[in-house]
Amino acid sequence: MADRRILFAFVLCVALAGTGCKKSGPAASQTTPPPPPPPAAAAPRGDAAPEVPADAAEPETAAADRRYAQMVAQPVKELFDLIERLKSLEDFAADAIGKVLETRLVERADANPYFRLYYASMQEGPFASAEFQEPSTGARSNDRRLILTAPRVDVVRADVVARYGPGSISQIIPEAQPEGIVAYLYDAPGQKVYLAFTAESERLLYVTICRGSCL
Repeated sequence: MADRRILFAFVLCVALAGTGCKKSGPAASQTTPPPPPPPAAAAPRGDAAPEVPADAAEPETAAADRRYAQMVAQPVKELFDLIERLKSLEDFAADAIGKVLETRLVERADANPYFRLYYASMQEGPFASAEFQEPSTGARSNDRRLILTAPRVDVVRADVVARYGPGSISQIIPEAQPEGIVAYLYDAPGQKVYLAFTAESERLLYVTICRGSCL
C-alpha cells in the first residue's frame, strides 16, 4: 500500500510538470521558492545641492572680469555725469561752477585786464583741479572757459567714444611729454567740449568746456 502512495505522488508531480517535487516518503510534497523581494528604494538625498549643468555655471574668470568692469564703470560714469551737469548750467560763472564741483573757485591775483582767472584744488571727485576763465568787466570778448585737469579716474578714449562718439581732432601737440597730446572736439548746443588724451596710450588728460567767442 505504501508503494502505491509513492507511485501516485510521483505521477502527480509529472502531470503538473513541476520542478522541485521531492519524494519524502509517504508524504511527498511540492514547494515553490518565493519570488525575490523588490529592490529597495533609493534613500533620499536630503538637502544636497541640485546638480547644475556644466555650461550653466559662470566661469570664475568671467565673474571676476564682470566685477572688475562694474567697479571701473562707476567712476567713469560719475566723471561723465559731472561733465553733463556742467554743460547744463545756464549761468556759466565761477560761483555756479563751484557748486557743481562742490568747491570754491578762488580768483587769482595774476589776472590780466582782459580775463579774470579762477582756480580750485579739489580733494574729492573725478578731477583734482579746475581752472576757469571769464572776461573782465568791459572786455570785448565773452569767452568763458572751464578746464578740468588731473583726472583721478582712468578714462581712455574708448570710454569717451562709447559715450559721445568719435568726435573730431581739434589739436595735436606732438612735442608734449612724454608721448604727445591729441584733443578731440565735441559740439554741443551753445558750447564746445574738448577732451585731450595722451597720443599713444589714449588716456584722458583734461576736459575743456568753452562758451562765447570760442564758438
